[in-house]
Amino acid sequence: MKIKMSKKDEKFTLDELFERYQKQSKIRNLSEYTIQYQKNYFKKFKKFINDDDFSSSYINMDIIDDYIYDMMEKDNKAKSINTALIALNAFLHWCMDNGYCERFKTKLVKEDEIIKETYSDEQLKILLIKPDTNKTSFAIYRNWVIVSYLYSTGNRTNTVINIKIKDLDLENQMICLIEYLLIKR
Repeated sequence: MKIKMSKKDEKFTLDELFERYQKQSKIRNLSEYTIQYQKNYFKKFKKFINDDDFSSSYINMDIIDDYIYDMMEKDNKAKSINTALIALNAFLHWCMDNGYCERFKTKLVKEDEIIKETYSDEQLKILLIKPDTNKTSFAIYRNWVIVSYLYSTGNRTNTVINIKIKDLDLENQMICLIEYLLIKR
C-alpha cells in the first residue's frame, strides 16, 4: 500500500479537506453524533460557498464574516449562528493547525441577554406548600422535594442531577456535593 504524503502548500477543495478532517475525527474516536453534527453544519457552509472548486487557501475571516452576515440576513438568531460557527470552528482550526489555510481568529456573535421572569413571593409560597402524600402522586411529591431543595440550598440543577446515593448521609442529614466543571477547549 502506497501512502501519499501531502504537501502543506498543495491546494485542496473544501470537500477534500473535510473528508480528511472526518477521517481524523474517526481516528480520534469522536462520537458518531459529533461527526454527524459537524457534517451537517459543514454542508450548510458549503452551500453558502456554492463553489465545488473553492480552495482551502481562500478561507479567511472575510469569508466567515460573509457567512455570518448571510445567516443574519436569513433571520437566524444569534444562538443558531453561534451553533453553526462552533461546529465550523473545529474544522477551521484543524485546517489552520495543519497549514491548509492562513491562521485567523473567529468570534461568536453577541447574543442578547434574556432576562428570565422570576417567581413572585406568592408563587413561591404556592410552590413550596408540601403536598398531602396520601392524596398526591409520586411525581408531584418528587417535584416538590426538588423545588424545595433547590430553593433552600441554591444548588444548580447540574449539581442536583449528579447526586448519587453514596453522597447521602441520611443519619446526619447531610449531602456531599461534588461540583462538575465543564472544561472548554
